[in-house]
Amino acid sequence: MGFRQATIYYNKQPRLRGRSGWSLEKKLKLVVYSITSFTYFPIRLMSYVGFTTALLGFIYAGVVAFNALRGFPPQGWASLMTVVLIIGGIQMIMLGIMGEYLWRALDESRRRPRYLIESIIGQRADVTGEP
Repeated sequence: MGFRQATIYYNKQPRLRGRSGWSLEKKLKLVVYSITSFTYFPIRLMSYVGFTTALLGFIYAGVVAFNALRGFPPQGWASLMTVVLIIGGIQMIMLGIMGEYLWRALDESRRRPRYLIESIIGQRADVTGEP
């Protein structure tokens, strides 16, 4: 998370009895939670995929129009795919933008300080962090 790190070495002891309570479902849930809690990457990925999809739709629309002008009229599939790609891409871009707004609102609602205190010189802080 950007802070200084230290390594603590230890010898892992074998489990004495019982089984772990971490099922595959709980482990997958932890992975998803970890990815979505600390990064906006999935939201940005949605926007980039939407932009790429819409761009491909516009390029394909150009190809279809060019072929129609050359005397090869498009079949029903070509026009349908053009519309689906363009509208689907625009929807994904809009979802990415809404996600960005929600992410920023979430960051603001966490009320984290804009700074972190690494050490206090000349004062002693108690457990609650008050001087």
